[in-house]
Order: sequence, then C-alpha cells, then structure tokens
Amino acid sequence: MGTIKSITFIVCCLLLAGCMNNASKQVPQHEQQEKYALREMLDSCLQAQPNANNNDVTRSILADTLKSKFQCFRGHSLPYIEDLPFQYEMCLKYPQTLETDIEKYVVKFGFGDVTSKCELSDKYETTFQVFAILDKETVATLVDGALYHIKGTFRDFANNSAETGFKLPSGKCLVDYPSVGVSAFGDKPFIDMGTLVIDSLSFTQIKQQ
Repeated sequence: MGTIKSITFIVCCLLLAGCMNNASKQVPQHEQQEKYALREMLDSCLQAQPNANNNDVTRSILADTLKSKFQCFRGHSLPYIEDLPFQYEMCLKYPQTLETDIEKYVVKFGFGDVTSKCELSDKYETTFQVFAILDKETVATLVDGALYHIKGTFRDFANNSAETGFKLPSGKCLVDYPSVGVSAFGDKPFIDMGTLVIDSLSFTQIKQQ
C-alpha cells in the first residue's frame, strides 16, 4: 500500500513540475505586442536611418521619409491606421451654406501613448490626429473619450493646397505635416505624424474590458 502511495506522489510531483514549466514558458500578456502596421513601418525606417535622432537635420530627413511613406496611399485606404485604437476627442460644426442644408461637422480622433493608451515602442514616442467630415446623425453616435477603430480614404495631410487642402469651420486651412523631435522622457525620437485627413470615414467602437 505504501508503495502505491509513493508512486502516486511521484506522479503528482511530475505533473505539477510539468505545469509549472509550461507556465514559465508562456509570455506574459503585457509583453505580447500587437503587430501594428505603423510600428513595423517606423521600425523599418529607423533601422534604415540609425542616426535619425542625431540632430535637427537627421530628424527632418526622417520626417520627410515618413511623409512620403504615407502619401503613397493618397486616394486609397491607409493601412497604417486601420489596426490602431483612436480616441474620439471633439467635433466642430460647419456653417450651413445656401448650397446645402445638410449639417456637417469636422470630427477629431487622436492617437498616442496617453491619448489612446497605445505605446507602439519604448524606443520612440508617436502621436498624431485624424480629421474627417461627418454628418450630424453619424456624429451623434460617437461617445466622448471612447476608443475606436477607424478606416476610410486618405486624402492627405492637412494642408492648404487647391487639390487636397482642408478647411476648418472657421474658413482657415490647417497645415500639419509629420515632424520629429526629442522626447521629454529620455533621449529618443518623438514622432508626430501630423494631421491626417480621412474621407468617407467609418468607425467601430472598441469595447473596454
């Protein structure tokens, strides 16, 4: 009888050791990173330009590279934003004109470590905003401070050109292209992708757990 108990005890110990070993091999959830398209693109650019954070000139070269990467998708969907969480921040109403009685609003979504609680990397900081024009009924479904996945057609960065310029409700044009500075939290790049203008924007709310 004692022999059976000893064998049972040994088997239980082996099973427990196996479970603990498997658990130790599992990657903690907070260390599992999403494969964001924007992160992969930024990592690739920084790998190609390892001295990008040396000075203002090298940082401006990186900013120009990022600008051209995005502008390749003008008039098309933009893969760099579709898998990111964005926070709905605000809306402003456009004045109604004689041509139309449809109420239109410019809406703003923000992305960033703090804004949308998404840190792409510990090697750099990233922030930018998205502007879109939506009708009143669509804007009414948005929730202040909520997170969303968004998609649509990338018009361009906010600019004052005749072709892709973006006017605010004030009638003024916003101009905001990518820029790269130095983070206040350590000697690493602070990447501001500027303001993206998205046409035919659609959104899906991200349910908070």
